[in-house]
Amino acid sequence: MFHYSLRVAFTYRDLEILTIIKILHLTNVYFLAGLCAYVVLLQSNRFHVIHSIIKNGFYNYPEGLTQEQMLIRSKANHKWSKEYNGWIPFVVDSWAKYFLSQFYHLMAALSAALLGGSVCIVFIAIAEHLLAQLEILCISFRNAIGFIPAPGDRVGEKLAYQRVKSCLQHHNIILKFFDEFQKYYSIPLFCMLAGTTVAMCTIAFVVTDPSSTFGVSAAFLSLMAPEVAFCICYCTYGQKITDMSDILRDTVYNAPWYYQPKPVKMALLMALNKTRTPMTLSAAGLKDCSIKSIGEITQTTYTYFNALQLFRGKPAYHRE
Repeated sequence: MFHYSLRVAFTYRDLEILTIIKILHLTNVYFLAGLCAYVVLLQSNRFHVIHSIIKNGFYNYPEGLTQEQMLIRSKANHKWSKEYNGWIPFVVDSWAKYFLSQFYHLMAALSAALLGGSVCIVFIAIAEHLLAQLEILCISFRNAIGFIPAPGDRVGEKLAYQRVKSCLQHHNIILKFFDEFQKYYSIPLFCMLAGTTVAMCTIAFVVTDPSSTFGVSAAFLSLMAPEVAFCICYCTYGQKITDMSDILRDTVYNAPWYYQPKPVKMALLMALNKTRTPMTLSAAGLKDCSIKSIGEITQTTYTYFNALQLFRGKPAYHRE
């Protein structure tokens, strides 16, 4: 990150705005990768909580899981051209120095790419476990509510209440898991969404510049592809979690509660209160991760791109 920004700081009077934008794009990529790494490391204790909940199977029902629920959990368990060298403290005037500088670039690029990919893969794995548990809970609620004891059957009423109570206990664990998941990925999600907006804006500026060659445009478009793919992945899984929590709410709401004894009705009312607000992943509490966010990011990118067009063709030292 400093490697690229130092070039702008030391030689900005000799650079065109297009070159500065290209360098700032790479600086943005490395800055966000480093920030994500720091936050993930800082929140490592939350990851241990998430891992322990997954390892313990979330919740063990007294009567066990059905074959359908076991299959859902099993599936979740198995998902887991031109270069800009920046500033360096020596002049590249020999093959040895050239290979040394290129090796540094290669290691830095690989580190950023592996970090971004690893954070995304872990996110998908955790999200899949959460989705699987929500689906299992929906089935458990349907099975529990479908059991209607006969009037005056005290044993049956107690059994019906115990089944709904088990569902509530399972839901409490899922809520705790989601809370840890949200806090663990809050800042990385914000970095990814904000970084994608900046990246798309700078890349659009580079690609549409009249002086850009096909090689430069192709290189920057290839850089944009994984960033946009990560953004779509995060927003898509955020939407899936919200949709699945809505299904859980509808399952409880549409239950034939009027046939159940009073203790079961009270338990269902508590479940309805807890599922009233859908689970929504947010980026630092500023933006929700959903399909709608993809359109908002595109609109914001277009706005900033039009503002950046004002500087096109101006040397760095002429900017006010």
